Amino acid sequence: MSKKVRCNAIWISDVHLGTKDCKAALLCSFLKHYQTDNLFLVGDIIDGWRISTSKWYWPSEHNQVVRQVLRKSEKENTKVYYVTGNHDEFLRDYISEHSFIMGNIEVVDEAFYETAKGEKVWIVHGDDYDGVTRHHRWVAIAGDIGYNFLLRAAKTIYISRCYIDISLISPCFDFFSVRIFFIEIFNMVVQKHTKHYLY
Repeated sequence: MSKKVRCNAIWISDVHLGTKDCKAALLCSFLKHYQTDNLFLVGDIIDGWRISTSKWYWPSEHNQVVRQVLRKSEKENTKVYYVTGNHDEFLRDYISEHSFIMGNIEVVDEAFYETAKGEKVWIVHGDDYDGVTRHHRWVAIAGDIGYNFLLRAAKTIYISRCYIDISLISPCFDFFSVRIFFIEIFNMVVQKHTKHYLY
């Protein structure tokens, strides 16, 4: 086996274990090839929204990802920070009342890291600063359903793209321009909070 690449920190988010579109095998391969002092799992690692439905999907590849994380914490002495996100928010209720530390693994709402250059990094999933996710949960869930539909449709579209009339796609551009507006608002809110909260 080739020698592992050594690094100080790795950040991974939005894995969505428990869904069919999760790239668990690729993640497992990545984790096998890297050794790190700090592993930040930055939200939506487990898809709690899918767990609570009949569409729950958990093949052996998903177990292998969990095993790799546990192995890193136990055998490689990696400090693992599981930062909660909106899809694994079920953990937030628990950690709001109890600390959740299992050996080198800690479940938190936010984490902090200092780089080798002395730069401070604040690590959050970000959904707390998304107005739709926080105040209109039904819209977020509808968006999740739409997103999963688009993932499956994209595969079909990719295969048959030569036969698609481009005029059918143009309304999507209007949607994305509105989305960019909301992303800009999100960025401003996070920057304001960062300046106020951290510095």
